[in-house]
Amino acid sequence: MKTYHCICGQLIFFDNTQCVQCQQELGFIPNSLTLGTITPTIENLWCVSSSLQDSLLYKKCLNFLEHQNCNWMIPSTSPEEYCLSCRLNDVI
Repeated sequence: MKTYHCICGQLIFFDNTQCVQCQQELGFIPNSLTLGTITPTIENLWCVSSSLQDSLLYKKCLNFLEHQNCNWMIPSTSPEEYCLSCRLNDVI
């Protein structure tokens, strides 16, 4: 299993939406297979707080917004409301 770490150093797991130590929100970026802290910007868009990421903005999957159970992020330019993973499921 791949492990991830928050910017505070705390071990975080694939399905975490928030760091248990520093309470930062977390998001999974499928294009780079990274899980890290996300920072709100404007109009419900988020940037990834990592030097490894580019300056792209992301939006949260609709399943997080409605049910708080998905941490996958979607590029802000995508017309999709659901992330790649949730689009493959009929039931959450």
